[in-house]
Amino acid sequence: MLDRMELYQLRTFITVAESGTISRAAEQLHTSQPAVSAQIRALEDEFGVLLFVRTAKGVTLTQAGTGIKSRIERIVTEADELENQIRTVYKKEQRLLHIALNTESSVLRIDELVSAVIRKNPTISLQFTQNSTFDILHKIQDHKIDGGFVFGNHSPVAVQLVLLDKVKLVIAAPGSWHNTVKDLSLPQILGLPWILPAIDCTFLPKVQELFSAHSIIPKNTISSDNEAMTMHFIRTGMGISLLPEYIAQSAEGSGIMIIPGYTSRIELSFACLKNRVHSADITMLTVALKSVWRKKAG
Repeated sequence: MLDRMELYQLRTFITVAESGTISRAAEQLHTSQPAVSAQIRALEDEFGVLLFVRTAKGVTLTQAGTGIKSRIERIVTEADELENQIRTVYKKEQRLLHIALNTESSVLRIDELVSAVIRKNPTISLQFTQNSTFDILHKIQDHKIDGGFVFGNHSPVAVQLVLLDKVKLVIAAPGSWHNTVKDLSLPQILGLPWILPAIDCTFLPKVQELFSAHSIIPKNTISSDNEAMTMHFIRTGMGISLLPEYIAQSAEGSGIMIIPGYTSRIELSFACLKNRVHSADITMLTVALKSVWRKKAG
């Protein structure tokens, strides 16, 4: 039976059991509620028993679900320990760490990080790719990458966040709107057309908090799932948006302006699996990261 089950399904079962709701589990796993429900149904079909009882408040384990929870936890733990053991066996060999970037490499101080890693352990190589926070957390959890930079302070239960900095967010508008927005209050600015972050973007809760605080519903909105597209929409006069200050500042004078009077901050962290935090390579990498970012703070 076990050969027909996937580890991610077992991890989903544990997350649902511990969170008590499908919606909270989906948020922690950075996936959709239908996907979580489908994985639980697949396990129930495989076992031939009902694992959860659905209620108005969430879900609770059935007697059968309670009976297998500890065994599933052991299976997942043993799988993680096996992976760590394999890594330990080969730790003396050249080690390639696959790291995902969620924004510009210069902002993440990648040049300094590479230099620090080489000084500490020249047998480790770093491979970088670019992706969104949402996808980076997914790939870490699925063991597709070793770690990555992410925005926000929410992560799946299996993922550890190492806080590096808090990035300033500002409201960016088309440069051609200067005379229109220069004397507007914040509530009036919120009433303008907006380019909202995509549904899975960690900036979206910041925007939603802003609108909620002023009891305003955004109008004439479009959404964008990457920085380049958002900048294009702003430049062409489609609306305003919330952007990291370093991006908005770099674009000032090229069709984009920063609206004064409002700033927010969002966490920038390095993410990796909790069960690898104390492994030799990840420990070395986080020490290097902290040294690089400590210099920045100094």
